[in-house]
Amino acid sequence: MKLNQSTPALLVKTTYQVNPGDAEAFKNITQRMAEDARQREGNAFLLAAQDVSNPAIFHLTEGWENQQAIDKHVANEDFQRVLAEAMQLRIESRSVTVFEVSRSYDVNLPA
Repeated sequence: MKLNQSTPALLVKTTYQVNPGDAEAFKNITQRMAEDARQREGNAFLLAAQDVSNPAIFHLTEGWENQQAIDKHVANEDFQRVLAEAMQLRIESRSVTVFEVSRSYDVNLPA
């Protein structure tokens, strides 16, 4: 077991379900949002994925250094612009969960 040195303190898991007719537009928005967030100070990663069993569901997983970094990201003008664009689409549901992380480590799985 090897401890990772860049463990984010907060993980944010967001799930969106959009109207199927808006899935492609929402996918483009999440890709732009992810690319932008990765440039922000305090962001360890942001992964955006379209659900394989339902293409109208999107999963965003983010790692942040602290709450202040998240707050700065959310308040950022570029983020607000992309969010406003997303809110023009037919979002049917959204859930957000924040996890506090104390540490992480790599696990070697058998081949």
